[in-house]
Amino acid sequence: GSDNVTASNKLLFTFFLEGRDAGWSPWLMEQKRGLSSLPDGDYTFYVKARDEAGNEDTTAAICPFTVVVASQCEITMTRPLDGEVLPDSTLQTIEWDYAGDVYAVDIELYAGGFFVGTLALSVLNDGEFEWYVSSEYAGATEQLQLKVFNWRDPDCFGWSGEFSVAVNP
Repeated sequence: GSDNVTASNKLLFTFFLEGRDAGWSPWLMEQKRGLSSLPDGDYTFYVKARDEAGNEDTTAAICPFTVVVASQCEITMTRPLDGEVLPDSTLQTIEWDYAGDVYAVDIELYAGGFFVGTLALSVLNDGEFEWYVSSEYAGATEQLQLKVFNWRDPDCFGWSGEFSVAVNP
């Protein structure tokens, strides 16, 4: 900010972030305003200036912006594969690749897109988990699928291929 009477380092400013602040800030000499920990969404930032004589801007400067927080991780399931048939009552390995901050994962089982149950909670992430395939899923009419997700960030997840369980002769 500047005007023809007051030096820019003597101007006062007030700020308002629509969608976060309850009202305008007190008048401050700060010429910069940092914003942190904003969730996804649309915001509008307003600022007004006042000079040494008390003359205030009647129209605020306006800056609309959008925050999109990118996920800090990625999980890609590599096993079970689409169309794989797992024999019941056998030990199978669930496998996934990951990138980013994935300390531990939760693993859930779905049938036909609907939640069936949790296989494991807070498994230390090493990209695999051994699962004893239950005979109760053998012959299910719906395809099964596993969901592995970051226990700290449930928006970071990966789906296995759709598979089935066959009765072990």
